[in-house]
Amino acid sequence: MKHSSMKTILFAVFAFISVTTMAQSVDSYSQVMKKYLIATNTLKNMQTMVPQMLKPFQTQSPNIPKEFWDSVNEELLNDVVNQMTEMLTPIYQKYLTQKELEDVLAFYESPAGKKISDVTPKITSEAIQVGQNWGASIVTKIQARMKEKGYTK
Repeated sequence: MKHSSMKTILFAVFAFISVTTMAQSVDSYSQVMKKYLIATNTLKNMQTMVPQMLKPFQTQSPNIPKEFWDSVNEELLNDVVNQMTEMLTPIYQKYLTQKELEDVLAFYESPAGKKISDVTPKITSEAIQVGQNWGASIVTKIQARMKEKGYTK
């Protein structure tokens, strides 16, 4: 009986240590993740989206006072940092170790990393336009080839 009790106690102690270590590991990863999301301007970009997300609601409900929308906006802006960190951490953990994420963060905290974070929205905007133009040219080529082969008029 004593042997069984000792096993149970040891199992409980090891389980507690494992859970505590895992929780500390997740918390540590989350802290690095939060720094990464700040360094890459991801959180800043998410925060700029909040007012945009509220606009349709405001338009559809003009009778609701501005103060209500201001308080909702403020609440959502305050929640973005913690909620996005919490939601994105498990995704990043699947693909990057904490050390790898720390290395990526080190890049984004460097002058070159800060520069790419600052200009990425502009690059993305211009790249989307280039992609749309390219897509339109492909459509034109396909339509010309179909016409050339007599499949369309």
